[in-house]
Amino acid sequence: MPDDWLNDRPTLGMVQSKFDRRADPAMRDALRASLCRCDAGDLDAALIRLLPVLRAQIAALHTKFTLARPLANDLAAIALISP
Repeated sequence: MPDDWLNDRPTLGMVQSKFDRRADPAMRDALRASLCRCDAGDLDAALIRLLPVLRAQIAALHTKFTLARPLANDLAAIALISP
């Protein structure tokens, strides 16, 4: 999980993970806020709430690791789904 990689935590199995206790607070809050009904409008709003946190994680992953594609490509992909 990117949150583990960015914070140098070992990735654990599902039962042991306790992600709600160890996750970055911004990610945890964004995930909680994104829980919604399966309604198109609610899903769009949830995605909009998640985008800033995901954008920051993607930038951090590019800083920490040598990825096969440029950061500009990933940011352009996020821009396509951003309002």
